[in-house]
Amino acid sequence: MTLHHSGSASGSIAMDDDQFKRLLDALDLSWQGYRKVRKGIKKRLSRHMEQTGCRSVEDYVKRIGNRTETRLLMTVSTSRFFRDRTLWKALEEKIIPEILSRSPDRVRVWSAGCALGQEVYSFRMLWEFMKMTQDILPALFLLATDIHPEYLRRAIEGEYRTADMRAVPDDIRDQCLALGGDRYVVSERLRSDISWEIYDLTDSPDYPDSFQIIFLRNSLLTYYKQNIQEAALPRIVDNLAGGGYLIVGLRERLPAAYPALVRSDAHPCIYSKEDSPNSGTGPFQARS
Repeated sequence: MTLHHSGSASGSIAMDDDQFKRLLDALDLSWQGYRKVRKGIKKRLSRHMEQTGCRSVEDYVKRIGNRTETRLLMTVSTSRFFRDRTLWKALEEKIIPEILSRSPDRVRVWSAGCALGQEVYSFRMLWEFMKMTQDILPALFLLATDIHPEYLRRAIEGEYRTADMRAVPDDIRDQCLALGGDRYVVSERLRSDISWEIYDLTDSPDYPDSFQIIFLRNSLLTYYKQNIQEAALPRIVDNLAGGGYLIVGLRERLPAAYPALVRSDAHPCIYSKEDSPNSGTGPFQARS
């Protein structure tokens, strides 16, 4: 199947939905996940196919395959500060206090698929706000990973449009952000204790340390097919400490029943990992 010309002055080629679905299939990506964001992705892919001289999806897959360059074109940066306010309320009132009740020396949190950093800074802002109500908080380490280097670069800068701040409570915004022109900048102190790293959720190695909270929202469970999810999830959850929490997106569900994870009554998007000698059995078994 050959791509057709768009009819524009540039003579660029255009990709229709059937062709896009065939490419998604070749990359083990989900049509359902990409359906609402496909317009911009298809434009990127069409430009790249033209640049590489490919006139069909089949030719493109054969010549380019599953290279990182193509996968970066498939990334989606859409996110929001404090996305799903009920989730953040559950974190503030139930999940974080429960973690603190164990008196850890350090709380380790991983934002897996952090995009432009809104989720990471939302947690950092919440932590800063909780300092006013807690006598002593332990040290916080935030790991923020994404496959796209440009997203990480922009996240590290910590600059966002004023329109992006609408969901940030006024008291938190006043304490944690500085207004410069038409942009808000995350304060320097909030950008400390954050490690930004390139990481591919589907095949990067495990981290040596475990985390009390792993955010896995609107990434792996949205954009990849079930076979990729089932292959990647055990490795990701293996990085979750016993008694820790996995947080998924509002419309996301785990691909199957996993004995080591139990849905928390604090929020339907939060799963807890059993803290017991048997928590390593089943699909999320401990590393050998």
